[in-house]
Amino acid sequence: MSKVGKSEIRVDAFDKVTGRTKYYEDRMPAGALYARIKHSTIAHGFVKSVDKSAAEAIPGVVKVLTCFDVP
Repeated sequence: MSKVGKSEIRVDAFDKVTGRTKYYEDRMPAGALYARIKHSTIAHGFVKSVDKSAAEAIPGVVKVLTCFDVP
């Protein structure tokens, strides 16, 4: 039953390369919220203030958290 050195036909290959395969991340429940993290563009920088008004104005945004909102 050794498969070393032998080709094996992957039964899921076609679905994977065509994008038909559904992964866990593709199966989000209805009403689920998504989060995005925006990192600083300055290494070892110190954040003095954050203007989150532009992010909050985007339609569909529920909450904008900054480093000042979380421990």
